[in-house]
This record gives sequence, C-alpha cells and structure tokens, in this order.
Amino acid sequence: MNKILKTLLFILFVILTPISVYAKGEQMSDVLVKQGSEDILVSSTLTGGFSKDFEDAIRNGFEKEIIFYIEIYRQWNFWPDEFILSKKIQRTIRYDGLKKVYYASSYDGLYLEEKVFDDYENMKTWVSKIGDVKVTHANLLKLKATYFIRIKVESKFKRLPPILENILFFVATTDFKTPWKKSAFFSVKENHNKK
Repeated sequence: MNKILKTLLFILFVILTPISVYAKGEQMSDVLVKQGSEDILVSSTLTGGFSKDFEDAIRNGFEKEIIFYIEIYRQWNFWPDEFILSKKIQRTIRYDGLKKVYYASSYDGLYLEEKVFDDYENMKTWVSKIGDVKVTHANLLKLKATYFIRIKVESKFKRLPPILENILFFVATTDFKTPWKKSAFFSVKENHNKK
C-alpha cells in the first residue's frame, strides 16, 4: 500500500510540475541534407531531451510520444520564404514492468516500425535519431532554386493512465518543444530533376 501511495505521489508530482522544468536545453543537432538517387534525405538527432524525470515517468507507466516535425522551404531573396511541404514522424515509447523491456515504434504516415529494447540507453539512441529520412522526391523541386529544411521535436504524454486522465483533464501533456533548427541551404542537382 505504501509503495502504491509513493508511486501515485510521484506521478502527480511529474504531471503537475511546470513545463519550464523540462525545458533544459533540448535541441536538435545539425540538420544534414543529402540527395539520394531520387530523393531528398535528412538526418538529425535530438540532444538533451531525456532527463531523469523523463525516464522515471516512462518506468512508472506513462506512454511517451516524441514527434519530429520536418518542413522544407524555398528561400527567396526579396519575398518571405515559401513553404513547400512537411512531414511528421511519431515515435512512441512505453515500458513493460513485468518483462522489463521498452517498446518503441516509429510511424511516418506510411510505414510503422516497432522495436523492443532491453536497455534504456539503446532505446533512447534509436528514438532520438532520424537518419536519412526521405522528405520528398528531388524531381518535385525546381532546379537552381535554393531550399532549406527545418526540424523541431515535441515530447508529450501519449495518454495518461485512465484514472488520472479523468481527474487531471486540465494538465498540459507536453514535456518539451525544441526550437526550430535549420539546415544549410541546398539546391537540386540537374541529374535529379526530370522536369
């Protein structure tokens, strides 16, 4: 009974702690863009997003969601930058206390990838990194135009435990949001554009 009470108090503390407590330097590493044979690919890593409180919340039964927002823009010299398209990658994390494993999944709108991890550090590395993610086909971009990609990440509770969901409906579910991180400017190479 005492252990259950302590766990409930900890959960309430984590939920009621202001969002600013979590915002301690979460950011995206350099946004790297490369052109594959037909596609524009992007890579980046979330740094500083996994605090001890974050780990404790997962271990106490909270399902977390890490969402990568990716946007591509065309740069103009005398006009505001033109939004071209966006992509969202959702990573979900949950912990199974009986099996002592982490379940993580990644969904980009088309493909779902699921993994099981015995170790928190391995799971953290996989969840926080996007590598060579296809953003768009290169032939959809114009030759000689200058583009950039920007990325930000948001972490939030996927769903509160049912009993707390009804009691604490007014509590914000967002842990942190990173600022936007821009890539270097790039142009589409001629052999990639079929227009």
